[in-house]
Amino acid sequence: MKPRVLFVLKYREQPYDAGAKDWSYSGSGKPLCSGLFNSANMACEMLKRLGYASEIVHVRDGNDIHRECVKFKADVCIIEAFWCPPYKFGDLIKALPKTRFIVRNHSETPFLSSEGIAFGWMKEYAGFPNVLIAPNSMRMFGDTRAMGISSDRLRYLPNYYSHDKKAVKASKWAHLGELNVGCFGAVRPLKNVIIQALAAIQFARDNDVHLRFHINGNRVEGNGGPILKNVRSIFQGAGDAIELVEHNWMDSEDFRGLIGTMDLVTQVSLSETFNIVLADAVFAGVPVIGSAEVPWLVNCCAARPNSRPDIERKIYKALGFWSKRLVKRNQANIERHNAESMAQWNKVLLSL
Repeated sequence: MKPRVLFVLKYREQPYDAGAKDWSYSGSGKPLCSGLFNSANMACEMLKRLGYASEIVHVRDGNDIHRECVKFKADVCIIEAFWCPPYKFGDLIKALPKTRFIVRNHSETPFLSSEGIAFGWMKEYAGFPNVLIAPNSMRMFGDTRAMGISSDRLRYLPNYYSHDKKAVKASKWAHLGELNVGCFGAVRPLKNVIIQALAAIQFARDNDVHLRFHINGNRVEGNGGPILKNVRSIFQGAGDAIELVEHNWMDSEDFRGLIGTMDLVTQVSLSETFNIVLADAVFAGVPVIGSAEVPWLVNCCAARPNSRPDIERKIYKALGFWSKRLVKRNQANIERHNAESMAQWNKVLLSL
């Protein structure tokens, strides 16, 4: 019999102007629509298609986990990201000795390095018999082992990306004399927004096109405030043909609608494990460039994050003659990743 799988996220209030759809959560108000939620929700829906009973909930704190596990009759409880204090698992294991708990890590080492509790908590999690740690990348799996955590305390649970349809659009920027570039996501240091903005500006000037550079201007995290200030300064006074367009944070459905209006989406990040923004763009038929950090990305769409000239060269390639073919290849790569991810989740859950 397949185990019943409950995904648990920490409730974070929606501080932005975006609406929220009616998903299941504990508490009142609107939970934050985030990449973490989207990732967990896609995995939850994938498991349902595989015949698992699965649900996703938000809780205020670790004290609510027991209630939600009992309510759902969970055999497996997946805690998304590092927010539940290790000591809480002592209580949970006593109350729910037959439930397996999995703490899922969505970040690579560079990102986690700025989270002061992450590595210490992982070591403490590994000390509980019914608690496993599940990185969503094999590189982080290896890094976690290097900390001295045994392989039998680890499981690999990668991202799964759901989409409704495939689209492939011809590049239109050269014909319209304008270029809409989306560099979306929370403004954080490792997202590397400034150098991507500079590359887009130089490309637009070299090709005499009107640039609209789109970002999410109202979600700033991890000391991203100075970055947003500098991006705004770069575009201020740059000329009527060089525009910065700031969008409020929005839910997944509305965001996919916005991203489909772009001519190019860039995510030349310094650290990634999957990158849902790029996947949204690819299945909207939009050309993309990223970095080698994105595991499924076609190599010729991956730019060096610290090189503005290389990012410019990759923009030419993404928007050039092979634009549609590159979109199709990226779609095929994600489909392969999905097939492998589905098989891996099934293997892990059936082995518990």
